[in-house]
Formats: sequence, structure tokens, C-alpha cells
Amino acid sequence: MKASTDKRRRDAPAVGERLASVPPVQQARLRILEASVMLFAAHGFEGVSTGRIAAEAGISQSVVLYHFGSKRKLWREAMLHLFARIGVAGVATPTDMKDLDPLSQLRVALRRFVRISAHHPELGRIIMREGAEGGERLDWLVRNALAANYTVYIGLVVAAQQAGTIKQHPPFLLTILLHAACSMLFNLQPLVEAVEGGRLGEYKLEELADMILDTLFSGICVPEGASQ
Repeated sequence: MKASTDKRRRDAPAVGERLASVPPVQQARLRILEASVMLFAAHGFEGVSTGRIAAEAGISQSVVLYHFGSKRKLWREAMLHLFARIGVAGVATPTDMKDLDPLSQLRVALRRFVRISAHHPELGRIIMREGAEGGERLDWLVRNALAANYTVYIGLVVAAQQAGTIKQHPPFLLTILLHAACSMLFNLQPLVEAVEGGRLGEYKLEELADMILDTLFSGICVPEGASQ
């Protein structure tokens, strides 16, 4: 299951590549957004100042305030930037899945969510922080980013339930549990590596996805009489 290289971050466009693709006049704004996403994910809203974001982006604090006005507005723009960059909203409804049965569609969507979580653990960390704290920021995040995404996955769960291929548990609660299972190894990567004594990046991503999906859909118990 081990691999010599970790492709997860390599497969995701680097900050330098994204900067090169925008006009110079917009590069400062992009640097601020990229720095904001990473710092908010690592330290939370209250643990980050506009001065720290400016230092991380390599610009002055006055430039941050010029572009965004306040930390509250910057946080919102950073969240929209993150979701737009990842493209989460439509990830579960590609046209290439239309000929698959409902259970297969759900499996494909969850495998893609594993990849997203591996490439962008900042997504899950922000959702975990805001989801645990609650309040105005979470309400805004639900309205402007999460609700549409959850609706897609809930639809896939309901379709599989109607087809009789998964159990009739509350669809939204199932969706939350499925997302948590697909993302937790990457959201808690420092914990995983501290306990295991190694690097999560040493595992092949597709084999991690296989393990997660097998556990979700088949459980962890070996059927009686079966060999591993």
C-alpha cells in the first residue's frame, strides 16, 4: 500500500501556477486569498489577524484592507475562493455518471470527495472548525457554499435508498457521516502521523480511497468462512 512519492499535492495546482494564470494587478488579491484560506484552516477565524495574513502573503496590511476592508469580509471572500477553486458544487453530478445505477453514482461521488479531501484538507478543517463553533459564519457558509453541495449528495443517498441498495437512515445524517468518513484521515493528518509514526503521504491515494469505500459499503467484519 506504500508509495515512494506523494502525488496528492503535486496533482493540485500550486499557488505559483495559479498566480501565473492571472494578470499582475490581481496577483496581490489572489495571494491574500490563498494565505487566508490556509491560515483560517490552521488557526480559525479568531486565531488569525489581517497582519498575519499580510505577512504570509508577502504584502503590507494596508493592501489587505484596501482589497477587502475587514477580516470578516476577507473570510467570506476566502471561503468563496476556496469553493470556487475546488469546484465542489458540481463534483457529484458529472454527465459521465448518468448511465450508472444510484449506488454506483454514490460510490463515484464519494471517491471523488476522498480525492478532494486529500488535495485540499483545508476544506474539511474549516468546515470542522465552523461546524463545531456554530454562529453567523457557519450560517453564511451553509447558505453560500455548503447547502448546494449537500443537496447533491443527499439526492444521491435518497436515490440509492429508493433503489433499495442502502438502508433507510435519515439521508442528511448519512451524508454527514459519509463526508466525515471520506475526509477525516486528511483533516486529522497530523494526528494520524503522530500516532502512526509515519507520513500519510506514503500511502497511495487510490488505495486509501479503496479502504474508505470498502469500509463504508462493506463494513470491517470479514464474513464467516471467508479468507482475507
